[in-house]
Amino acid sequence: MIAEIVFTKGPPRPLSYRLPDDLTKTALVGCRVVVPLRNKKCIGLIWQLQDEKGDPGLKEVREIIDARPIISPAQKKFAEWLSKYYYTPLPSVLRLFLPRALMQPDNLLIYRTDKDVFSAEKWEEDYLNLLQKNRPLKVNTLKKKLDNETDFYSRLAQLEEKGYLTISYKRSSRRVISEQVVNLIVSSTESLKLGFKQKLVVSYLKRAAKPQKLSKLTRKLKVSRRSIEALGDRRIVSITPLHGLSEKKLSVQESMLNREQMEVAESISASIKDQKFKVYLLHGVTGSGKTEVYVKLIWDALELGKTALVLQPEITLSEQVYSKLSTKFGDRVCRLHSNITDSRKYSTFKGIESGEIQVVIGPRSALFSPLRNIGLIIVDEEHDSSYKQGGSTPFYQGRDAAVVWGRLNRCPVLLGSATPSVESWGNVKTGKYQLLKLTERWDRREMPEVKLVVFRPESMDAEPLSEYLSGKIAENLMSGAQTVLFLNRRGFAPTVKCSTCGATLRCPNCDVGLVYHLSHENVMCHLCGFQSNLIDTCPACGGTEWGYFGAGTQRIEYYLKRKFPSALIGRLDLDTAANVGSTKKLLSKFAASKLDILIGTQMVAKGLDFPGVRLVGILSADASLNMPDFRAAEKTYALLFQASGRAGRGKYPGEVVIQVESDDFPLMHITKESNFSDFLDEEYERRIDLSYPPHRHLIMIKLKSGSAERVERASFEFQKRMYRLRRKYERYMTVLGPAPAPFFKVKNNYRWRILIKTSSVKSSLAFIDRFLQTSEIKSIMKNIRLLIDVDPYDMM
Repeated sequence: MIAEIVFTKGPPRPLSYRLPDDLTKTALVGCRVVVPLRNKKCIGLIWQLQDEKGDPGLKEVREIIDARPIISPAQKKFAEWLSKYYYTPLPSVLRLFLPRALMQPDNLLIYRTDKDVFSAEKWEEDYLNLLQKNRPLKVNTLKKKLDNETDFYSRLAQLEEKGYLTISYKRSSRRVISEQVVNLIVSSTESLKLGFKQKLVVSYLKRAAKPQKLSKLTRKLKVSRRSIEALGDRRIVSITPLHGLSEKKLSVQESMLNREQMEVAESISASIKDQKFKVYLLHGVTGSGKTEVYVKLIWDALELGKTALVLQPEITLSEQVYSKLSTKFGDRVCRLHSNITDSRKYSTFKGIESGEIQVVIGPRSALFSPLRNIGLIIVDEEHDSSYKQGGSTPFYQGRDAAVVWGRLNRCPVLLGSATPSVESWGNVKTGKYQLLKLTERWDRREMPEVKLVVFRPESMDAEPLSEYLSGKIAENLMSGAQTVLFLNRRGFAPTVKCSTCGATLRCPNCDVGLVYHLSHENVMCHLCGFQSNLIDTCPACGGTEWGYFGAGTQRIEYYLKRKFPSALIGRLDLDTAANVGSTKKLLSKFAASKLDILIGTQMVAKGLDFPGVRLVGILSADASLNMPDFRAAEKTYALLFQASGRAGRGKYPGEVVIQVESDDFPLMHITKESNFSDFLDEEYERRIDLSYPPHRHLIMIKLKSGSAERVERASFEFQKRMYRLRRKYERYMTVLGPAPAPFFKVKNNYRWRILIKTSSVKSSLAFIDRFLQTSEIKSIMKNIRLLIDVDPYDMM
């Protein structure tokens, strides 16, 4: 038998290995194996099995680690789709699914448990005798003590399965995830040899005459969980999950859904029950209670024995939703994101895989958790560009991938937003998605009043707030209400100029100006992270004075502290969120009314629910409209509507002040009655006229090099040779460019773009793949880094 093995680090394609006869019965697709690779033993994943003898010269699989696959058949199909659609090698995709520790386990720690060994085999005793209780041993150390014994990893897995040991980065401090009940199943235990603690448990269960919660037994009798599990191993008691949900009652808002919310919930619940794949777009105004609908639907999924996945665009936004879900469902809920440690990722993976965790919440990466039996997928704030992976391959779109994952799991997918994306709106128009609406706030509170103020500072370093907005902030402070100010630009001043010659201080690595940061008294590049103390003299003229122009969040904070010295002010942006836990602490203070004003970037513009906020100020609202991006209007309008929705969510009406610099601002007519769907209808028609998404797909070919001349020459040669073959592709795609990227130089790399509009991503990628394999193109692309981005979002 031949096994095709994939490595998360190594060759980009599967390699063939021969399975020895003694391993063919235990070999399953999705299991880890130990194989020789480049004169080393490496861990890979069985991706395919073939009933062939194969070349006798093929290397053999040395060991099968897992008794059960760690990648399900559905996940395998999902990974293959991601690899093909986003034109990414399979190993890069698999790294999304598997914690690093699973494929590189030698540095994990082994802990001997308290479980007694009654009838261990000889090899089990050999392993366990090398382990001491409460004294962990590295996997690699144990392997050396056993002289790299054959079947080492698989035997280790068997011992963990039997409960004799646990394997982790460190002993988990995480308490039992799901509640369990213990039931006495042996009526007479007099003839059995039991320890003192075990006798206590049996005696208590006899007196109670009914099953007891495991947590209650361990707390009340001061008995370890392992002692009770040992009784279970001997069939004296049974230990089973507690059926049903948390005993905590629904809040008033959750239990008293209004008519619209109930209609939405009932529609989707029917699909959960019928195990039917269907995509719903929930278009609800801000404050309409979308989260309460989510809670109800998760409740329904768990009652049916299903699991649920909730995606949020950013880690910050998941705080409030996670808090609400964990209050409701307890330890069945976990968060999964890039900021948690490897040890936590490993233990969380194990908890999800075992079924103890049934609800996963997190950003786009949570999509790859090992949840089984999924009954519901929720993508909150589905319009948000954060769902698109940008920094490394695969450049997947989390929202779109969630829809594919829902189809593979035959479960409903709910896309929720107050400002839906044009792509999702287009899918509603064509009948692919079903539209559901929440047209009013949960308790019928009025939408906030909206005031547009045209404000042009007299100079770039003038006061950043209009007289009207400053007056409103003062009124709000006097009444004891809270204010949120949104400016999508961090730092103190985005432009630093020489006061003598007017030269701008620029980043040495990128084609952008440096931003002045008051808190560190330095200048920084927001593209590459370059930092430097402010130099004493201007490189152009030798001048010694600098001017700071424009405003970022730091400047607004500095201005307000001088204008309102008694106000308590907080700031939330990437600078303040750098420290672990700082965001949660700041938002908790604001929620507890310990801050009067919160200033921030887009972190404060969406998803947050603070009833004390009566005033929202949006600064430089029209700045992003000038970006060279076909989505500029969509992004700007969505951010305005989202930020506006933070006001008036309590018992008092709110007001939104939108500060713009041009009286030609296209949204001058915005009022509290403004309907985002009107904008979507107009924008959708415009996209059809221009052949942009969702009417057609885009594929961006990115070329970059440390040499500006080399990458420019390669870009034109690439396009010229592609154009010669236009008859082969002109039926389904159009090629635009090449052109330099708007940010031409980033991190000392010069960047060019070729844009493809296509009606068939599959056909276009097949053509591009054949094109790239030709010797002529390989020669042109020598020393050029080329990346393929399907459905790009970052046009800069």
